[in-house]
Amino acid sequence: MPRSHQLLKELWQYLGQIGKN
Repeated sequence: MPRSHQLLKELWQYLGQIGKN
């Protein structure tokens, strides 16, 4: 898996955390 994809996944998780808060 490309690194960019992994970074995007991490960003998505971060965004999800913000939305949950």
